[in-house]
Amino acid sequence: MPPSAAAAPNPKNTGPKGDAVHYPQDRRQAIWVRFSLLAPACLLVLGIVAAAWTQFLLRGLPHVHVYTPAELYVSHANAGFPA
Repeated sequence: MPPSAAAAPNPKNTGPKGDAVHYPQDRRQAIWVRFSLLAPACLLVLGIVAAAWTQFLLRGLPHVHVYTPAELYVSHANAGFPA
């Protein structure tokens, strides 16, 4: 087929201004969040963090018992399922 017989390109869609579907003006990604939903969510998270810090400052970290090798091999110290 000779080049002159090929379909002619559409002169209307010659670039970014002519073809808005293939050449959108703004390609940046954006997420819009309502302030009325964001503010309570942030306050909830900050409240939980503040409660955790308050508990830490008043009571400290919980005590975790470290077993000695002698305690690990005593049969009554190894209560498992069924107890």
